[in-house]
Amino acid sequence: MPRFKPLERFSALAVTTVFSIALSSCVVAEDPPPVVTGAKRMFASSTKVNGNIGGLSGADALCATWAQAADLGGSWKAFLSATGVNAISRINDVGPWYNVNRQQKIFNNKTGFTVGAQNAIRTEYGTGATGDAWTGTKADGTANGANHCGNWTSGNTSAYGSIGSPGSSLSAGTAWMAEAGNIPSCTTTLRVYCIEQ
Repeated sequence: MPRFKPLERFSALAVTTVFSIALSSCVVAEDPPPVVTGAKRMFASSTKVNGNIGGLSGADALCATWAQAADLGGSWKAFLSATGVNAISRINDVGPWYNVNRQQKIFNNKTGFTVGAQNAIRTEYGTGATGDAWTGTKADGTANGANHCGNWTSGNTSAYGSIGSPGSSLSAGTAWMAEAGNIPSCTTTLRVYCIEQ
């Protein structure tokens, strides 16, 4: 009876099968997205406020305070519309904008605001932002009539404000800034979008 060396007992098919099984059992971890140094950022505030936030200037000051508390640095503006003021016009086109970790891009530029967010908008601490955010805008980034909580100085039940959803993705279009059919009372406490300039 012929003698075989140990390796000769395996056919090419058997070796290939064993190798394929070994490969399929390996889990390859994906690398995280790279950090884009110096990229502009945006966030939905971790703090929720009613519609009385001291007007547009008060909202900008809140954005600066929240960013400072999270050690972000930078210069910030609130994404809010008011009488005669469109939120989209308040923002300088200095994008692209990322979440605060500078890894997930949200918008390439201001044109992207009217297309949809590429990723969910997170808080200044990088955590998930459930719920909604005040905007006072329509889907084109312009003021939605008087739905701006008395120019962001009213927290009364008789005033109302337009909102958006930070969790919206590109497939949801402009819902990040204009959630259709949802205009709550200004007593409601919601987030504020802050965009680095």
